[in-house]
Amino acid sequence: MMNSQLILLPALAMGLFTFLVAIRLMLARVKDMKALKVHPQKGQDTKHLKSLLSEKTGWIADNYNHLFEQPVIFYVACFSLAILDAVHITTLSLAWAYVTLRVLHSWVQTTTNVVLLRFNLFLASWLVIVAMLIFGVLAIV
Repeated sequence: MMNSQLILLPALAMGLFTFLVAIRLMLARVKDMKALKVHPQKGQDTKHLKSLLSEKTGWIADNYNHLFEQPVIFYVACFSLAILDAVHITTLSLAWAYVTLRVLHSWVQTTTNVVLLRFNLFLASWLVIVAMLIFGVLAIV
């Protein structure tokens, strides 16, 4: 058995990655707003703001929002495995695989936004989370 705290590293990496996407979104929005002469007050309603800015900035905004959806279950899995002392090379590898898949998903969504490729990465990341959750359940029963 390895140090259970190691599973927190991929969770922290995911959190830091989300922060980087937030910075990228902020920079893209500011750039678009300056170029398109959109007053900052228009940003009070992000749905309306999205319609005023470039499509690519919208992709980044969508991706940022997605990082608060499925990854929440990833965080639950990581913390559960740490608490259950169920961290081993397989669960740790799965956690890093998840982070890798989400980074790839973000790269696709924020650059080319090829939906089929995005979907396959999304599906693969769900399979990784399910495997992590199963290891957690097995640690209890």
